[in-house]
Amino acid sequence: MFFCACVLLVVLWAPSYFVFQNLNTWQLVINTATTIVTFLLVALLQNSQRRTEEAVNQKLDALADGLADLMDHLGKDDPELRKDMQDLRSAVGVEHIDPHRTVRHGNGHPGRSAVGDSLSSAGR
Repeated sequence: MFFCACVLLVVLWAPSYFVFQNLNTWQLVINTATTIVTFLLVALLQNSQRRTEEAVNQKLDALADGLADLMDHLGKDDPELRKDMQDLRSAVGVEHIDPHRTVRHGNGHPGRSAVGDSLSSAGR
């Protein structure tokens, strides 16, 4: 779609020489247009990259938190596993959340954390 729009821009620009009657003005029009398109594409790509990076970081944080909760659940009697769990939490900056504690979600409704729910149902 974007490629077609660029080809259309060039196709419309090429015969516009007869309108401008000046080679410098004619070239300035296409140079300005391509500069604007390039600027907009760079902004679009940076925004897309930032959103992708945030999504990946959020997923990695959820995985690390789930893994730490699982290690906490399984490592009650294993001090080495508990130490590894604490190292993992400190490395990724995840705070410990008690799975049995009631938390407030963004919508203001009380509930349990998703990780706590999955661990509770896994233990049944």
